[in-house]
Amino acid sequence: IIKILDSLKKEYPDAECALTHKNVYQLLVAVVLSAQTTDKGVNKVTPALFKKYPDAKKLSKADPQEVEEYIKTIRDKYEEDIVVVFVSSTNGKSNVAFADDFFDYEGYGYGSNYDGIIYLVNMENRTTQIETCGASIGTFTDYGCDYINEHADKYLSEGDYYGAVKNYAKLCGEFMKQADTGKPYDYNNEYNKKKSYLIYILSEIAVWFVGLISSISGTASLKSKMNRVQKAVQASSYVTNAKPVIASEAATFIKKNVSRVAISTGSSGSGHHGSTTHHSSSGRSHGGSHGGHF
Repeated sequence: IIKILDSLKKEYPDAECALTHKNVYQLLVAVVLSAQTTDKGVNKVTPALFKKYPDAKKLSKADPQEVEEYIKTIRDKYEEDIVVVFVSSTNGKSNVAFADDFFDYEGYGYGSNYDGIIYLVNMENRTTQIETCGASIGTFTDYGCDYINEHADKYLSEGDYYGAVKNYAKLCGEFMKQADTGKPYDYNNEYNKKKSYLIYILSEIAVWFVGLISSISGTASLKSKMNRVQKAVQASSYVTNAKPVIASEAATFIKKNVSRVAISTGSSGSGHHGSTTHHSSSGRSHGGSHGGHF
């Protein structure tokens, strides 16, 4: 074996492993995965994989890869890439610039327009960023990016990284499904409004039912007086204000010329809506959130 290795070193003195790894464990896993796809494809998935399973012991106790399967299902159905990346440093770049460059130069994006969304988790300063590209700029409006960013960050704040990724993927699927109707979630078409409307309807039914029971009861006990029984409970008592709190932290753009242009979703209503865009170093247009922290 030593003779073979010496011969290979002599024949290929500048050879480098195309699989990104930091130790023997990571190299072993990457080699196994490379039997299923290209080295470039392996390098796309191993950063998040090694973040969740940093050693062989934790990998041996891993649950089924339901999040990966869920992401794959959504990607294939709506033809938009869903990407998550955990990094220990952005090497001096802003989160926006790093996320855009990672998405562009690592080959992500569905189809010729590079449709997709990326969730960057920067472990160096515990900040996060969501960026979009192609058709996903319209799918995930500024409101949508901020909403998903904030709600995924809540899990990170509790140390639940698995929960953060799962919640991010789940919300991506729901926002993609809504955008498929031609009316993406936005400031004037909020994600939680349908749920609030359902609560309102249920409350009206509850009020009607309480009133009906009260009327029957009142009629039975006061039949001779024929008094009309009024509802004592108002519908507003059942309605909860579930309006999401949108992160107000401003995005920081470092070493990058950014021009933000509003893209209207075509929906009506007062206030800002749609998506604002900027150009990455590759020249592509990207949308995104105002960033978050945990």
